[in-house]
Amino acid sequence: MNKEYLARLLELHQRNELSEKQSEELDKWFQSLDNGKNLDSWISEAGGKEELSAELYRDFSANYNEARPTRRTLVLRYISIAATIIMVFSVSLYFIGKQQPEATILSKSRTSVLPIMPGKNQAILTLANGTQINLNDHKTGALISGEDLAITKTSDGELVYKAGSLEAEKAEFNTISTPQGGQYQVALSDGTHVWLNAASTLKYPTRFSGGKREVELSGEGYFEVAHNPEKPFRVISKKQTITVLGTHFNINSYNDEPFAKTTLLEGSVMVADKSSERTSLLKPGQQAILDEFDLKVKSVDIRAAVAWKNGFFRFQNEELKVIMNQIARWYNVEISYKDNFDAMRFSGYISRDKSIHQILELLGLTKSVKFKIEGRKIIVMK
Repeated sequence: MNKEYLARLLELHQRNELSEKQSEELDKWFQSLDNGKNLDSWISEAGGKEELSAELYRDFSANYNEARPTRRTLVLRYISIAATIIMVFSVSLYFIGKQQPEATILSKSRTSVLPIMPGKNQAILTLANGTQINLNDHKTGALISGEDLAITKTSDGELVYKAGSLEAEKAEFNTISTPQGGQYQVALSDGTHVWLNAASTLKYPTRFSGGKREVELSGEGYFEVAHNPEKPFRVISKKQTITVLGTHFNINSYNDEPFAKTTLLEGSVMVADKSSERTSLLKPGQQAILDEFDLKVKSVDIRAAVAWKNGFFRFQNEELKVIMNQIARWYNVEISYKDNFDAMRFSGYISRDKSIHQILELLGLTKSVKFKIEGRKIIVMK
């Protein structure tokens, strides 16, 4: 079975959303592991280690043998308790393992009484006159209602702008900001949809007038731009300007990161370095990486770039510090390091709905990193 598909089946099973056919597929896969060689081969093909194969098979076989009287029911019950798609060191290895004791989380401070929960939909809207609106405090319905402008919060948690046909004498700008541990969606007046990741800010006009559409982004956002060949859409971020007519793309441009990444899913975009004349026209499946030295373009798996929008962390040979930055933003925690992790990279895939303890345990299964929790501070060490 394809590892990606297996990961999907297990995620659905943990949410009790498996169809009858999918449940049978998962049970059939488990029953195919009738000896250590089968499991060893599966892990080996994914880049695993022999000691992992042996340990995992012992856990599986013991529970599987116990389950023989009512095999299917108990096997699936075991999977729901014990199986986890885990983060792995250096290679894109996805395997099934038991929930490990918190040995990789060395200690918890007495001040860490409340659990550290994953993020949720929350944001602050700042109007043109400076008024701030906490969107969490407002129920579904109209925030502002007028002939020239209407702002509505939908039941799906999206902020929707509707502008009248009259041209404004002076452009008015709104700003929506997500905190650490927050995300939000906004539909601009031209029909463009924007998803904001945690710790991100989008500044935009309440209506687009003249011959251009221009917004400013700090942080990370996914854009589905309404097509309008007469009005190019521009996104201005820390180091770059992105110009499009109508397309789907993701921008990762946090101020605390040394790079800005633009990933194209559909259409075409022009990436321009604000500090030089360097430009690059992207094709679908390509990513532009801009740092202080260069503008590089490469082909990537677009699923990794937009995983956050779909409720997942997905890393592909990513530096540990980049991963921990994402964790810090989503769980609203502080990260500090006791050792050097510059050479350490991980690949993996896991739901952003998991608790921070589950995330850290999975990283710790690589035996390459350990964590200490002190309140809302995570200390990373070897």
